[in-house]
Amino acid sequence: MLISQFQSAYSPSKELSLDESLLHFRRRLNFRVYIKNKKSRYGLKFFELTTSDGYLLNVELYSGSVKEDDESDNTKTEAVVMRLMKPYLMKGHELFMDNYYNSYELSEKLLSFKTHTNGTLRSNRRSNPKKFS
Repeated sequence: MLISQFQSAYSPSKELSLDESLLHFRRRLNFRVYIKNKKSRYGLKFFELTTSDGYLLNVELYSGSVKEDDESDNTKTEAVVMRLMKPYLMKGHELFMDNYYNSYELSEKLLSFKTHTNGTLRSNRRSNPKKFS
């Protein structure tokens, strides 16, 4: 309900950003994550879609396992991106993301939904065309 209020209260500009954040949480929980390079090593991981000025548009809590999608050809990260971007596809947005999410196939898929992507691309992704290796 909160996310639907966020989405209805604000019409975002062209630029959107996708990233993850970690909420410090030390108690027992089966989907709590451990990231050794973070200052707060234990916590709850969130995938967030925001505007360029930081307004939260969509959020998803990482719960340890991926929901079953009817789109079985998606990787786990592609599925997260597509779920978060669903209300904003076909509207001409630009999505900024880091190399954790970005792939050649995802960029092509988003472009078919009139959404441009910006970000770094890992050179060792299996789905990259040979000319990017």
